[in-house]
Amino acid sequence: MIHGQGSCGSRRHSNVMDPNPWINEYADLGRVILAGESAGGTIAQYVAVQTGAAGLPAVAIERLLIVHPYFWAKEPDKFNQYICPTSSGADDPKL
Repeated sequence: MIHGQGSCGSRRHSNVMDPNPWINEYADLGRVILAGESAGGTIAQYVAVQTGAAGLPAVAIERLLIVHPYFWAKEPDKFNQYICPTSSGADDPKL
């Protein structure tokens, strides 16, 4: 997985003939490990879910390490509603 490219990166690199020679030479997308802490943990979890939902046969996430991820409850509290008043809730992909 290319850092910062999320599931778009995994989709782009899921084929064998990538334009980046380093990826073709060294990356093993059949053994991907994602990790993150705090907001990074939430992002790692989101990338894992989106990669699985995309059904990329060449990409296999072997491990997911998340430390103190931040997930909202079903009903966001008043502080979260103040921060993001247009949010549709915890399932909003913009969060």
